[in-house]
Amino acid sequence: MSRLQKSLAVDAARGWLFAAGGGSVWRARLDGSRRRLLHNGTAVGDVALDLQKAEVYWTDTWEGSVWCARYDGSRARRAARIAAAALAVHAGRLYWLDPALRGGSVVSAPLGNLSDHTVLVDNAGSSLKDILVWSRAAQTFPSNLTHATTEASNALDLDLDTGADLDLDPDVAAGDAAWSTCGGGGGCEALCLFGGRARCVCPHGELAPNGKNCTPYKSFIMYSRVTKIDSIHLTDERDLNSPYPPIQDKELMRNAIALAYSYNASRVFYSDIQRGAIHSARFDGSDHRVLLEQVGAVEGLVYDWTTDTLYWTCASAAALRAARLAPEGGGAPRARTVLRLRHDDRPRGIDIDPCEKRVYWTNWRANKPCIERALTSGGARAAIISSRVLMPNALALDRAARRLYWADARLDKIERAHLDGSHRQLVTQDRASHPFALAVAGDWLVWTDWVARGVFRAHKLRGGTEALRRDVPRPMGVVAVGPQHAACSSDPCAVLNGGCAEECHSEGGVARCACGAGRVLAADGRACGAAGGACGARWACAEGPCVPQALVCDGVPHCSAEPDASDEDLYYCSE
Repeated sequence: MSRLQKSLAVDAARGWLFAAGGGSVWRARLDGSRRRLLHNGTAVGDVALDLQKAEVYWTDTWEGSVWCARYDGSRARRAARIAAAALAVHAGRLYWLDPALRGGSVVSAPLGNLSDHTVLVDNAGSSLKDILVWSRAAQTFPSNLTHATTEASNALDLDLDTGADLDLDPDVAAGDAAWSTCGGGGGCEALCLFGGRARCVCPHGELAPNGKNCTPYKSFIMYSRVTKIDSIHLTDERDLNSPYPPIQDKELMRNAIALAYSYNASRVFYSDIQRGAIHSARFDGSDHRVLLEQVGAVEGLVYDWTTDTLYWTCASAAALRAARLAPEGGGAPRARTVLRLRHDDRPRGIDIDPCEKRVYWTNWRANKPCIERALTSGGARAAIISSRVLMPNALALDRAARRLYWADARLDKIERAHLDGSHRQLVTQDRASHPFALAVAGDWLVWTDWVARGVFRAHKLRGGTEALRRDVPRPMGVVAVGPQHAACSSDPCAVLNGGCAEECHSEGGVARCACGAGRVLAADGRACGAAGGACGARWACAEGPCVPQALVCDGVPHCSAEPDASDEDLYYCSE
């Protein structure tokens, strides 16, 4: 079967799926196995089944005719020369649509004499597409088939296609077994499909160890595509059964851009820039609601699971903002401004390091694009990447490896560096023509790209780009959903130097501050001063002079002209 198949027909009782389109007609089991080409022609349109006689009908639009054959493709014959756009079979009669007859007609004739036709409806127009006979009989076990027989079941194990060693119609034999084992759902939570023997399958989620129930996938990819949010598998792009059904809502979802998620709550958060709001829904699409209104053009979004807080970039107001999520039933969360940026700043991608309580974001302002970071309190803002960048669009942290990844939409490449911006390396330039969003998933990088129109992955160290989804117009945000664990060091000195201005020593899991030679610990237990208390009540600079306490950590260096002067020490001022 191929993408050219446009028409489907199912015989559920016998366990067969028929597909027609392009120039061919195929048959397969309901699980896609045991595929067989029944007809290879020039132009095949619609397909329909005679469930009583186990025959398949199809239209040949090239020669203007209807053909018929047994389920195994044998005894193929031209049934009539009629120009049918669509077919249906019911109670010994063929029904079809003829757009050219009497201004567009619905026609019926007995299967034994298709020339003896009756026009049921005329002047229906030339845009007739499909026809369906609504009947209980179409979903009832055929009268000429009996429920499971031991003989039929045994035939399945011998040869499903030939019925070898048994004087049975193989399709009838297979149908009996399919009906007997899938009747009543076969004990399956979702679907029971017949492919030689009945088995349970899950359209979304994975099959549980008991072979009956469906359980949610533990990790997967979600990406937004304007009016819906889709999920896909990370490591098997051939598996088109998405982990969850698409999330969409005609009223709530107008233009979904940025994504974030809470694994423990099984919720996805997304921004809608047309509504100027942040919304939330469960992974399965239920409990879809507005979370925050009037937040502007939010293009980057991240969730801090350690504090239950959303952080986002706002392009329309040039700021980093946040909101602590309220417990269920606790009312709407309230947004606050973490850091107000300059009017010419253009913040886009965002991620968070919960261990060091830092927010990282991209800024593609026109005069000096860069990648920046700051504490979640808004302090200690610094540009860590400011050269050889033009439009740093997407950003993601590899928290386990302590690495930063970003994508430049003008330089068409993805790079990585240490969290302080050092040790910069190129990852890939393949299918990175205009990357919009980026995520780290274990050993993989996943991104969306507007120009390449798809969702792609590459190994974060070896590169090698592969497409997970193609032909996606305007793919937006992307997240790699998985258990969220803050891989923070157990050493209290590993995070912000334990809040110490100079030396930090771990004693019994507690940070103890110390000072270098000739200096003593200040009264606050974190700062260091000259021995002998030469500065008195003033603050002792590591560089030598003393400054008033009111000038310490005010954002302006006073101990020296250097931006990293001791009175503005990052670790000391972070506490």
